[in-house]
Amino acid sequence: MGFIYENIVRPVLFKMEPEQAHDRGRTALMTMGALPTLCKLVRRYNQVCEDKPVKLFGLEFPNRVGLAAGMDKDGEYPRAIEALGFGHAEVGTVTPEGQSGNPRPRLFRYPESKALINRMGFNNKGSEAMLNALSKNYPKGKRKMPVGVNIGKAKNTPIDEGRR
Repeated sequence: MGFIYENIVRPVLFKMEPEQAHDRGRTALMTMGALPTLCKLVRRYNQVCEDKPVKLFGLEFPNRVGLAAGMDKDGEYPRAIEALGFGHAEVGTVTPEGQSGNPRPRLFRYPESKALINRMGFNNKGSEAMLNALSKNYPKGKRKMPVGVNIGKAKNTPIDEGRR
């Protein structure tokens, strides 16, 4: 997968604006997550193999590799994340109600530093939408990896409201 990414996927994505590339990746992962057979095939080649799972905080993690919040903002494709070999994922950041985030541009590449700056501003569909997406796409009892939810303050919530 490294050869294909480095020589085909990455050059195509780097011809796009950063957020457009992010959106294309999101669409591809949502599509993959909706196709169980494809997920099984991808998982077969990407699973991080360890002698035994990690047990921590009453949870069992298939491996130590996790995906931080920010990629799957609405909990729409954790099955695809699992298929890519992650042992746990954090979805979000989610706010009580949906919000559009900061104005564009809000993703910036710095290839010379191999860096990406994200100033998206918690764009998401809201907590109810996330609950529905996770219930539909990755229901309890059928999960092979733990999923955490990153919760954030909405733009319209006064900063002092969270200090009670």
